Amino acid sequence: MKSYLTALDDGSFMRVQYGSKINGLLVEYYDKDFNLTGTKIIGKELPVFGGFYATKTKYDKHWNKITSTGLTNHLMDM
Repeated sequence: MKSYLTALDDGSFMRVQYGSKINGLLVEYYDKDFNLTGTKIIGKELPVFGGFYATKTKYDKHWNKITSTGLTNHLMDM
């Protein structure tokens, strides 16, 4: 199991956990005194979990998708 804790702008905290028995990511929100204030399950988008990185460009802090990026495999004739 992998778990990540990050501070939010308002002084509260968000914990993100990945585990094989969770079909996605478990997100827990805590107030500044570490009292649990909410939970959410985010469905998996990819088959392999590589880690968690807090940024403002893919999802907001409530896990609403802002944008996405994709990779394609183009074979070139040589």
